[in-house]
Amino acid sequence: MITLWTIWFLFILLEALRNWYVIERLKRSPDHEMAFIIRALVAMAIILIVQPSYYYALVLIGMGFVFWFVFDISINLMRGRAALYIGRTAWIDRKTVKYGLIVWTFKLIATVTSLAATLT
Repeated sequence: MITLWTIWFLFILLEALRNWYVIERLKRSPDHEMAFIIRALVAMAIILIVQPSYYYALVLIGMGFVFWFVFDISINLMRGRAALYIGRTAWIDRKTVKYGLIVWTFKLIATVTSLAATLT
């Protein structure tokens, strides 16, 4: 399972770097819907190739939570923003911006729970 998480963390950092490039260099807003689809497909492929398991759904959900937490902090830091900054372009950001502390607390709990559940 360690290999799965190592590959997933590398993918998250590459996605953050790609998004930084689109936002900061190309001055465009990323296509959030297409990115979601690609990320889900990559996550499923990683699970199937690296760590086939009958806990497939649990691992996939965990990967989603970890992505949500690590990607947001990574892209924020790459853009010179506060680590816990919540943007204004993604649908989920617009819906949750007024609940920042609650959202980040949930992200942290979900991430730690996901990692703990799949690494034991």
